[in-house]
Amino acid sequence: MKDKKLKIYIAGPDVFELDAKKIGRRLCLLCEDYGFLGFYPLDNEIQASAPNKMAKDIFCANKKMIDDCDIVIANLNPFRGKEADSGTVWEVGYAVALGKQVYGYMSDTESYASKFKPDEKNNCKDF
Repeated sequence: MKDKKLKIYIAGPDVFELDAKKIGRRLCLLCEDYGFLGFYPLDNEIQASAPNKMAKDIFCANKKMIDDCDIVIANLNPFRGKEADSGTVWEVGYAVALGKQVYGYMSDTESYASKFKPDEKNNCKDF
C-alpha cells in the first residue's frame, strides 16, 4: 500500500501579488519535490459576484482547504505595514485550534519594537 502524501495549505499575502498564480504553482511544485501535496488559496474556483458574497465564498473555500490539509505553512512577513497579513494570521490561528501542524516563516527577524521610528514610540513607555 502506498503511503498517503500529507497535504500542505500554503498561507500568506502572496495571493495579492501580480504574479500570484505563478507563485502558487511554484510553491505547490516545491511541496511536490519534498513528497507533499501543496494547496494554494487561489486553487479555489470562486465566481465573481457581489463583493460580500465573494468575500464569504473565499473565506469558506479557504477554510475548507485548511480543514482538509494536514499542515499549514504561512508567510508571516510584514504586509501593508509592520505586521503580518491579518487573513494569514487568522488562518494560522484557525489551524492551530484544529490541532494542525503549523510552520511560519519571516525574512525579517528584527524585533517588532524595532520597526517603529522614535517619534512613533513617544506615546508608549513600554518600548
